[in-house]
Amino acid sequence: MLRSPIVLVGGTALAGWRIRSHSHDVDIYIPEISADAVEIVEQEFRARHGASFRLDVTTGENVWGSILVRDIASSPTLGTIADLELRALRIEDLFGTPPGLVGGSGPMKYHVELPNKFRD
Repeated sequence: MLRSPIVLVGGTALAGWRIRSHSHDVDIYIPEISADAVEIVEQEFRARHGASFRLDVTTGENVWGSILVRDIASSPTLGTIADLELRALRIEDLFGTPPGLVGGSGPMKYHVELPNKFRD
């Protein structure tokens, strides 16, 4: 049903890197998964964690609208769940912000500002 890698994104990745204590929902990237599989997993976790549990899954590299993270599947490994690789977006990808979204096309450059705890 699930195949590696599972990549934590958004607030879930922040929790995975221990930048925040937890995430209110689970945000993940999985290259291929059916909507039925997502629904089954979400229902099972709602039964365990309550009706407000939410599983947000993306199968595309456009994690934030039109912003692509082209190497998302090669994000650093955090560990495993059963026999599946668990990865998380790099901190630079989590905090990278485009310099401007007005018009134009082509590769996007990022201006990265890391939290103080990750600076020299």
